[in-house]
Amino acid sequence: MYKTNKLYVNKRHFYSPSYMLTVLQAMSGHKVSAPKTATDKAAYEKYYMGFWEATITHELGHSLGLDHTPYQDDIMYAQSGSSSNSIKYSWTSSKAGKGTVAALTNVLSTRDVNRTKLTKLLGYW
Repeated sequence: MYKTNKLYVNKRHFYSPSYMLTVLQAMSGHKVSAPKTATDKAAYEKYYMGFWEATITHELGHSLGLDHTPYQDDIMYAQSGSSSNSIKYSWTSSKAGKGTVAALTNVLSTRDVNRTKLTKLLGYW
């Protein structure tokens, strides 16, 4: 359980033009350059806003008692379970879900929704 009912979001990187490029590069494993065309800029803006919405949604999930999962299509996804503060379970590699990456789309998976319902039933919130 989390020991506080406060949610802290560090928005230091929110206005950084290079931060999202770094995130996309880390997630894809490929060099990512700044968008140059109007189409590329529009796509980048969509990813950028989706990423920040997903980040805040992820942190709100923690406030509801949810821990990380290894599934990329879960909003509560984390690359590794070994660095988690939880001892519920651990993993060393990501698990592909239905081909989406929730961190870029801010879409809740069925697993996210069901886990949230369970935390409510268990009285976490």
